[in-house]
Amino acid sequence: MLGISGVIVKSQKQLENTLILEIENNSKTALCPKCQKNSYRLHQNHYFLIKDIPWGEIEVLLRVNRRQFKCDNCSKPEA
Repeated sequence: MLGISGVIVKSQKQLENTLILEIENNSKTALCPKCQKNSYRLHQNHYFLIKDIPWGEIEVLLRVNRRQFKCDNCSKPEA
């Protein structure tokens, strides 16, 4: 729907003149910034809203899930 590589739209909701798209990274892993190993273990989800450019008269908000993984190698949560 958005045409962004590696990003999927999980849901969409329209409230009056506002469209909210919930998006998430398609990858099931994350690279640890400390040891550079891949992690598959999800630690937390952090959701936040980003105001995108309007689509005509409709305001567009992106609800982004910034997943945080925990590294199995060094036990640090990854950003």
